[in-house]
Amino acid sequence: SQSVGSRPGIYLAISGRVGNQVEGSVVRFGSFAVAPNSPYSLAVEGIDGTNFPRLVLAREIANGGGHAESEVALSALPAGAYKIVMAGYSASGARLTLTNHISVNGSGELKTVSPEDIQPLLK
Repeated sequence: SQSVGSRPGIYLAISGRVGNQVEGSVVRFGSFAVAPNSPYSLAVEGIDGTNFPRLVLAREIANGGGHAESEVALSALPAGAYKIVMAGYSASGARLTLTNHISVNGSGELKTVSPEDIQPLLK
């Protein structure tokens, strides 16, 4: 289990490792001290020419303290490049997003997973 820490915000972590099947890879996401009772979501979308429409994987509501913790197992994805986006709202109402890029080979295995430390920079 990942520790969120004490800094307000959102988090996104993909448990799948390069070479493992994308199907069944767990995505953990949630928030700490964001807007109370606010919605947050997780979606996957094709990028870099991958024809895969945006698919919402989960829609949740943070609790009264702005805390939430969820996980979703990914389904099989066709070969290509994808972004996984977690979105929510800060206590001040600003939109928060974290993005992770993954790529899948023709055998359904994870080819790449972007490092967590660059998530705030990815679109």
